[in-house]
Amino acid sequence: MQRTPPGTYAEVATAGERFRAFVPAPLPPDPLIVWSPTLRRRFDDALVALGRLDALSAVHQAPQRQPITTSAALVKATELSAATVNKSLVHLECLGVVAELTNRQRGRVFAYRGYVDELAAELAETG
Repeated sequence: MQRTPPGTYAEVATAGERFRAFVPAPLPPDPLIVWSPTLRRRFDDALVALGRLDALSAVHQAPQRQPITTSAALVKATELSAATVNKSLVHLECLGVVAELTNRQRGRVFAYRGYVDELAAELAETG
């Protein structure tokens, strides 16, 4: 299937500087997208993945502002469900971004790994 290009680049100048700007083609695309069941399923899967990535990003940013925190505080800060926050924390822990400090089932405390590492290094230098 041949599609028209998604847009073009235009040379633009502003404040004495020249650059290329992408100008998208008008919608709808030509030819129209045919939503087969397989394409629809892939599109829906992509949307779910983007939602998970958005939640993970929100949970990742919160400990950078509050380096030592609880999952309950993250639920409040991110306005995400407890299940989403806890699942995101599991992923971030596997990636080494956060560390769980209490080793408990409830009332767990998490720390932003970069903060903990810097604090430990400072303590080692002064101690």
